[in-house]
Amino acid sequence: MQNILIVDDNAPLARFTRSFVLSRICDVQVHLAHDALAARREFDAVAPEVVVLDVNLPDADGVALLGELAARRPGTAFVLISAEGVDDKTISRLRPLGLAGVLWKPYTAQEIADVVRRALDGSALLRRSAADPDSPASVVSVDPEHMKAELSAILAELFELRAILAQATSEQGVRQIVDSRVEPLIDSVQRLAKVARSLGTDSR
Repeated sequence: MQNILIVDDNAPLARFTRSFVLSRICDVQVHLAHDALAARREFDAVAPEVVVLDVNLPDADGVALLGELAARRPGTAFVLISAEGVDDKTISRLRPLGLAGVLWKPYTAQEIADVVRRALDGSALLRRSAADPDSPASVVSVDPEHMKAELSAILAELFELRAILAQATSEQGVRQIVDSRVEPLIDSVQRLAKVARSLGTDSR
């Protein structure tokens, strides 16, 4: 059973987000916190694999809190949510700390489920990498069936993204899609390529 922590001062939205995740992802427990103080307490108590974190909290800056929590437990995956978005520089700075995605409010049930699922998939990889960053096996499972399944999921996501991007009507909309969905795909491809190289396999 994997643990997910949702940190959002908007209690009704946090509850909706929990229901979205539980309705679409099996074998997870979802915990809620509505401020930084409660987030720290829950984080230490349940050691979540994924933290869904609002950027604007009443008692802390969500970006700063992400850095604090990442230092407490390296290998945790984070998803930032915000009504105002997150700038590219901040996203680049947070990716090495475990940032797995960014979502604009309001988001759909499918959007939050998709990004949390990808974060869950990556959290074990992050933990193994944090424990032994030089080990090729720590990057991703070397099981061929797992690799084929991940590649199939990446291809399916790319086809879906092509349709979504075709309907995007603004530069801001395109950038949000890139931040929340394209960048995690790039990370996944890079992990698979590293494993393929470690196995002596041509990854092209």
